[in-house]
Amino acid sequence: MIFVTLRIIRSLGWLLTPFAAGAVSFLGAWAGARLGRVVESPRWALALLIIGATVGAFVGAGAWVWGLRRAWHSSLRLKRERLMRERAERRESEGMGE
Repeated sequence: MIFVTLRIIRSLGWLLTPFAAGAVSFLGAWAGARLGRVVESPRWALALLIIGATVGAFVGAGAWVWGLRRAWHSSLRLKRERLMRERAERRESEGMGE
């Protein structure tokens, strides 16, 4: 049952990836705009805003996808451990029955 829940959470995570990238892109654009206030040229200020948004989107999306994949590998490890434990319990019960 827990693995079905983990799959649902993972699927929702993948569906939320564009929103996470958009949010971090917004934060990157905000940081670029803050830096752009210091620059006197409007073109450089706009360039800083675009660079900040782009870097923020890529870093945020990369971190989000890394986190989703790490969670998936963790769930696979849990599943493998559970299967090993069940096999060991079955072997013990079969050995005790003889």
